[in-house]
Amino acid sequence: MKYVILTDSGCDVPAAIRHELGIEVYKIPVFVDDNQFDYNVEVDDGFEEFYKKLKAGSVTKTAALNPLDYREVLEPFLKEGNDVIYVGYSSNISGSLGYFKTAADELMVDYPDRKIILCDTLSLSFGGGRLVQQAAKMLKEGKSAQEIQKYVEEERFKTALMFTPETLTYLKRGGRLSGAKAAIGNLLNLKPILYVNNDGVLDKACQVQGRKKSLQTMCEIAARCGDDLENQEVVVLHSLCEEDAKLFAEMVKKQLNPKEIKIYSIGPVIGAHCGPGVIGFCFRTKTRDLK
Repeated sequence: MKYVILTDSGCDVPAAIRHELGIEVYKIPVFVDDNQFDYNVEVDDGFEEFYKKLKAGSVTKTAALNPLDYREVLEPFLKEGNDVIYVGYSSNISGSLGYFKTAADELMVDYPDRKIILCDTLSLSFGGGRLVQQAAKMLKEGKSAQEIQKYVEEERFKTALMFTPETLTYLKRGGRLSGAKAAIGNLLNLKPILYVNNDGVLDKACQVQGRKKSLQTMCEIAARCGDDLENQEVVVLHSLCEEDAKLFAEMVKKQLNPKEIKIYSIGPVIGAHCGPGVIGFCFRTKTRDLK
């Protein structure tokens, strides 16, 4: 059987990686001021236009596809004689996985010889993207769909993702923080360290004062929770703040000495909720409880 690895744009797998490994992607709809924003996932461009709109005061949101559209995403692969392994971002944050299951159940009636396997990363951005990348590598190595599914379901609890915003304004705008808390937090220069917990939802590890302290605290959390960091590739994420990402990568290199450090952009799906100025950190961990 020939399998296709399919993911969504909420997992932030860079285009270069997707092209290299043959990963297919569907775009989660993003709206800017109630107009659908046609972002390009086929190039790694940092999504500057999108984040500039947020900085200018635009209101952004994401939305699910029309339920019939999920069938249209999957069916072309089945028509071509391919089976599908979908590795998508947390079902406890997005409804996409549930919609895909409904579409898959319907399609299995029409295509009884085909298979659709759905894998929940219980993460977002490259916290999920790391698992997508590894699943595609396993497929190229000849691993079975069952082996890939088992890997994702086990490794998701060993993949840490945390991030810190430059400002609380966009968390307030996205409804994740009250206006009063955001105003006070910005006045006091408070920076929360947020992470994705074992349930696949956002949690707060701690809160510190100042940008430099927030980056230092993420290093300290990774040093405490990371699993053999010196022998792994870690990923620094950013939303239109590449210089800060490079600064943080240098901190990571000096303090944690990982085997390799990559810097990737946070795309519009996650950026619609967190805004520009976010620094994220993804690594293999001994525990996803980063408190």
